[in-house]
Amino acid sequence: MINTFKFRTLTTFFEDDKILRSIQLPINYKDSDLIALVRSNLYSDEEIMFNHLAEKVDHAQDRLEKNMEHVWQLLREYGVSRQSISYLINSEIEKKVKDIIARRLT
Repeated sequence: MINTFKFRTLTTFFEDDKILRSIQLPINYKDSDLIALVRSNLYSDEEIMFNHLAEKVDHAQDRLEKNMEHVWQLLREYGVSRQSISYLINSEIEKKVKDIIARRLT
């Protein structure tokens, strides 16, 4: 006996007929994962849109900016600059970018 299996899928075609890849994210991905994904430049804007991540990435970047401002408000009394906070956060995101690229190459 042969069982049948059906599923619905969304198909999107773009003018240049490129093959759009699925983007793999951790199950419990965080804003930093989304930001690192975009900064890795491994996926085109079309692929990010195809995977329904464009709006999520925008929100993640907005939250990052708001959180950085909030942290600065709390720590400026101690002489911490916006640049120091930005450097710290960007260096952590850069680690994720390198990890994403390394996983893609293996």
